[in-house]
Amino acid sequence: MIGGTHGAHVRPTRFTELITHEGEARMTLARTCPACGVAVLEGNCPRCRVPLGMQATIISTYQFQPPLPRDLGKLFTDLEVLELIGQGGMGAVYRAEQTKLERTVALKILSSERASDPEFTARFLREARALAKLSHPHIIGVHDVGRVADYLYIVMEFADGASLRQLLNLGRLAPSEAVRLLPQIAAALQYAHDRGVIHRDIKPENILIDQYRNAKIADFGLAKVIHDNAGSSLTVSNVGMGTARYVAPEQSANSAGVDHRADVYSLGVMLYEMLTGEVPTPQFKPASERVGTDPRLDRVVERSVRRDPAERYQTADEMKRDVERIATTPARKRVGLLAFIAFIAIALAIGGVYLVTQPASVTRAPTPTVPTPLPEDLSPVTIMTSPDWSWTTPENLGPDVNTEDEDQSPFITPDGLTLMFASNRPGTQGEMDLYECQRKSIGEPFTTPINLGPVVNGPHGDDSPCLSANRLTLYFASLRPDDTADKNSNIWMTRRKAVGAPWEAPQRLGPEVNTRLHEYRPWISTDGLTLTFTALRPKGNLIMVSRRKSVNESFGQAVPFGNDQNSHGVGVVSLSPDGQVVLCNRLNARFPGNLLWLGRFTDPNAPFRNLLSFGEVVNSSDIDTGPVVTGDGRTVFFASNRPDGVGNYDLWLTQRVKKAK
Repeated sequence: MIGGTHGAHVRPTRFTELITHEGEARMTLARTCPACGVAVLEGNCPRCRVPLGMQATIISTYQFQPPLPRDLGKLFTDLEVLELIGQGGMGAVYRAEQTKLERTVALKILSSERASDPEFTARFLREARALAKLSHPHIIGVHDVGRVADYLYIVMEFADGASLRQLLNLGRLAPSEAVRLLPQIAAALQYAHDRGVIHRDIKPENILIDQYRNAKIADFGLAKVIHDNAGSSLTVSNVGMGTARYVAPEQSANSAGVDHRADVYSLGVMLYEMLTGEVPTPQFKPASERVGTDPRLDRVVERSVRRDPAERYQTADEMKRDVERIATTPARKRVGLLAFIAFIAIALAIGGVYLVTQPASVTRAPTPTVPTPLPEDLSPVTIMTSPDWSWTTPENLGPDVNTEDEDQSPFITPDGLTLMFASNRPGTQGEMDLYECQRKSIGEPFTTPINLGPVVNGPHGDDSPCLSANRLTLYFASLRPDDTADKNSNIWMTRRKAVGAPWEAPQRLGPEVNTRLHEYRPWISTDGLTLTFTALRPKGNLIMVSRRKSVNESFGQAVPFGNDQNSHGVGVVSLSPDGQVVLCNRLNARFPGNLLWLGRFTDPNAPFRNLLSFGEVVNSSDIDTGPVVTGDGRTVFFASNRPDGVGNYDLWLTQRVKKAK
């Protein structure tokens, strides 16, 4: 795919790395420091002084102007081109409908400048046809290739999901999730390698996680077909291709001579990033020392990223088998040297007595085989719903966060480090303002909350903040009036250009979402395409959902989220970051108070069946409301007016812990 995009609802990053021939016009050769990413024309890195060697990337100044979907659609008789979903310097990707087969596909086109080169066209078609022969459940499939008018094109599988990069932007993966995904990626690479195809640009942007949490490799745009007898591969060049932080040393020095072990190197870099949230530096600490993962995974990473290809795993399958072995066998506990010596001494003593007293004719019974335990599922949905785990007694966040006034409607980022909420504490702009506080790591206290300021907060009351996954868009409920609304609570949004930059003036969402009644508690999905919120309607509360096809579009008409059970006392709703768990507060005639509940989201038409109460340990006889959960499923924040708090309404947390056996 062009520029690291693929046929999913994933917004592309700006395209900088391109397929090129040496010396092609409009190209500037720059070397990129593998340690800090600074682009340097020559010499050592000016920031960290790392010798660059041949860490080269190609930076383009040419910008391709993609055609409008309606204009492009006129060139394809069997495709309805719906929208542009990604573009780069040399091409673009569209979502399209294949009318005869009634399926959604991704349409990738390359610019007319490239299509006008006969040699390039011949090689492109030859290599694309080779890639079309790859049929694997963890590889984005190619359906058709060809040329139409002035464009070369590929029709590919459209996979609806998020990239691994988007997930990593929310924080590092749970180790169980990393060791579950890596064998899928490795199996797909081994399949391609067995057929002579090397990817050469393995990175999180090119790994799609679909709606079933399975990995798919996208963007074989830099792939090299090594058994191509008709000439050099499309991407053979005297400069290193790929993304610098993931590129093997030999690929940077001589991209024409790389083999499948370059993909193994990139896979090792990516495994480390999945475990720690960071790409390894030249002198990186093992993941077990940084974040406490299984030390056996350190050996997998270290062997994968060795500088000499001969010292790495020789196949992706070999790496896959090691990771699967680690996933299915428990780690041995480390024993100190003194304890080990003492154990040996005792064992020898006991063994000596045994040898002296045991008759020689006695035959020892064979040691019974103990079955290897299966790996524990530590996915967030399992942690939150399994009876093997329990909630802790709620803890008040204390006077550093809470005041004697009302503090409510919490939102927590998936990494658990940024807390936003609403408060009417002294110094607010209006009846209720939005606040934000941070902490550096889990377990540390939050810093003093900061008011988001008069640009965001108005004089009429603002509540229920919800931050997008990239942290650049904030959704919230507000009582502020405008020309289209009475003084009722509606859903608003504000944007900023970068994390830490000032927020822009808020905008009210359109009539597809807001009415003249009350809409509150917005919740945005990780991919930014689904907005869930609570609406007060004549018959009671309704949980509503509004969807859109891309983050640049407006949300569509809101519809009820589920069935009539939504109106049976269900109040404030949120979803886990992976979208699999619904959290809410709900009245129940059998119990006093307003209780916290959660349910596994398996059926869009009945999301609130079999709701599980948080139980007596968490729920009080007062009002507990607004539950939100961290990405790992282990910590839930909520608001409560229970009497042992700091103020009227306070923010509290409860944690999920494994029950003692």
